[in-house]
Amino acid sequence: GRNEIDNNILLQLKEPDDLIMEVEDISGPITIIQGEINEDSLKFAASLTLRYSDSKDSIGKVMYGNDYQNLTKSIIAEKEDNEISKVYLL
Repeated sequence: GRNEIDNNILLQLKEPDDLIMEVEDISGPITIIQGEINEDSLKFAASLTLRYSDSKDSIGKVMYGNDYQNLTKSIIAEKEDNEISKVYLL
């Protein structure tokens, strides 16, 4: 989501099997991943999440899981290029 309101709406739309992503210890968007999730889609979603966060670093730790209150898994991501990401955003 672009802001707290968007993030709250996304959380309400989340289905039980969907994954939630958020950059660790940095404010910014949450990302919901739906459907088939493989390593490539997980990395790409983490990169987008980092890209639109308030992080000033090009690499960061993105937390994810099915329960927003308990994101227990993590992935190290590199910020996605802005031009590439425009193709995939809704």
